[in-house]
Amino acid sequence: MKVRVPHYFDQFSCTGSRCPDTCCVGWMIEIDEASYQRFMSMEGEFGERIRKNILEREDGHFFALNENGRCAFLNEKNLCEMVIKMGDAGLCSLCDNYPRVGVEFGDLREMGLSLSCPEVSRLVFSSSKPICFGEWFKEEEIQGTDYTKDVLFTSLMDLRDVLFGILQNRELSIGGRASLYIMMASRLQNILDEDSDEMKMSEKVQKLSEKFSDGGYLKKSLDAIKGCRMELSREFVKGVMKFLDGLEIVNQKWLDLFHMTMEWLEKNQTDVYQEKHEKFREFYGEKEYVYEHLMVYYVYRYFMKMIFDGDIYSRAVLCVMALVVIHEMNVAVWDGQKGSFGLEEQIRAMYLFSKEIEHCEENMERLSEEIWENVMYQPQSLIDNLTNIL
Repeated sequence: MKVRVPHYFDQFSCTGSRCPDTCCVGWMIEIDEASYQRFMSMEGEFGERIRKNILEREDGHFFALNENGRCAFLNEKNLCEMVIKMGDAGLCSLCDNYPRVGVEFGDLREMGLSLSCPEVSRLVFSSSKPICFGEWFKEEEIQGTDYTKDVLFTSLMDLRDVLFGILQNRELSIGGRASLYIMMASRLQNILDEDSDEMKMSEKVQKLSEKFSDGGYLKKSLDAIKGCRMELSREFVKGVMKFLDGLEIVNQKWLDLFHMTMEWLEKNQTDVYQEKHEKFREFYGEKEYVYEHLMVYYVYRYFMKMIFDGDIYSRAVLCVMALVVIHEMNVAVWDGQKGSFGLEEQIRAMYLFSKEIEHCEENMERLSEEIWENVMYQPQSLIDNLTNIL
């Protein structure tokens, strides 16, 4: 089996008690069946304590949270008492693996690190070096369908490589790169929806790759966007934020940052809003690579999942929604701090958004429904707004 990882994958190390937003607060941790059976048979006082803090629900077994939303085994120093007592080997699968995430396509496993972890966000956004990927081979039996043998899978992987090239082209604006992604995703979605013959779909995907590999075609597409710009960005952002305001709250820190940004949006009318965005763009300058990294992260993590359910467009919009919301939070914080803005503020918005959206199944489902049903997320409307905001 081939295993693919981003270049920073092996650099991760949990910061433990120094973490600014521990992963052991705010959400219940599901216990895998093997760990559950092990916990149920543990002897001694600590084994009894573990069993007293396991909740049984219809959807599985979970560790209990206290009145402050903290895992029952997280001590006052923000250290896990299960690790202290038993070492890492004593953890359940979820705790042991986090923030590592992955997906298997048969003979290919793609592994990554979740941005919901502050230390991962620090790793990803501390360097301006473009994200690249490494591979190794592992002797392991393939489980389930081997999609890597399908011609469509190969074509889609080639298209994703083309997309990575666009997203990492620093001669293009962030808004331009995001807009090209939406264009590609919209056309790819049409291909997946209109045909059921895998060979024909593969041929159409290959032609799409050729188009988006053509610099002249990209320039023509971006010139057309600039020629029909609209002044709707502030109202568009308010619409996105209004929807997010109705989602389940995972983390109080997210809520604080979110409400501060909403207040900033309401306070700054269109002319002032546009002016402050322009000034932030001048201030941030070369550091805009962080938005490039953000898009590459979302493409790597979600693009190829279309092979399972045929949905590419809503995942593309999730990527640009993260881009828009995080950028808006950045501008609001920068303005509120009178022009002061550094790495800590940047990664805070990144990991809070990821934790709020990516790690809540209900929020992800509602987000997908909203994208498909709300006209403001249709390609042309979305592109018009992206080129005004970024």
